[in-house]
Amino acid sequence: MGDSKSEPVDTQASESEIFSPPSDYKRVKHLKKFHKKRNDEELWLIKLPRSLDVSKLKTLPLDLNGHEQPMPVEGGNDDNTQYSIGEDKTQRGGQDSSNLSLLVPEENRESLKVSGHGNSLKFDKIFSVRKTAQIPNIDYEKLTVPRSNVVKIEGLRRRHYASGYGPEGEDEEENGKDDLKEDDTSKEEHTEHKSKKHKKHSSSEEHSKKKSKRDKKK
Repeated sequence: MGDSKSEPVDTQASESEIFSPPSDYKRVKHLKKFHKKRNDEELWLIKLPRSLDVSKLKTLPLDLNGHEQPMPVEGGNDDNTQYSIGEDKTQRGGQDSSNLSLLVPEENRESLKVSGHGNSLKFDKIFSVRKTAQIPNIDYEKLTVPRSNVVKIEGLRRRHYASGYGPEGEDEEENGKDDLKEDDTSKEEHTEHKSKKHKKHSSSEEHSKKKSKRDKKK
C-alpha cells in the first residue's frame, strides 16, 4: 500500500514568481503610433514564417474566396521553396477570434498594451503565409520498372490456400466422388434386391421338392 498523501504546494511562492522573457527577446523601441480603427476599415492579421524575409516580397496577392495564391519573392527561392498565402480557416476573424488580441503601443511608446477600453479589437480576417515545396515533374514511364515473375520450381505442390479458395478442379473432383458414391449405393441396393429375389426363388423350389416327396410316399 502506498502513501496517498500529497505534498503541500506553496501557493505564495508560485504567485511571487516574476515573468522573464525568452532569451532571444529584443525590446522594441520607438514604436509607431497606431491610429484608431474607422468604421470603413478592417483589421487583418497576416502570419509569416520565420524563414521569410518580408523585405524581399514583391507583392502580396490575396484571394478573398479562400484559395491560396503563390507569392513571388525577390531574388528567387532557395531549395525550390515557394511561399503561398491564403485565409486561415482554422482561426476565423471577427467575434470568433476571441483567443487573439491586438497589442498597441502606449502613449510613451516604450511598451505595448491590449487595444481598446474593456474590449480589445478583433481581427476581421486572418491570413497565413505557408512554406511550400516545389515538386518537379516526374516521368513515371521512365522510372517504372517492369515486374519480373518469380522463377517457379517444378515438382512443387501447393499446400496452403487463401481462405475460400482451393486447388483447381477441387469442386469437380468432389462432385465426381459424390456421383461415385451414388452409383455404389444404387449398385448395393440392386444387389440386395437381387439376393432377396434369389432367396425367394430357392425357398419356393425347396417347398415344391418337399411336396413331391410327400406325394411319392403316399
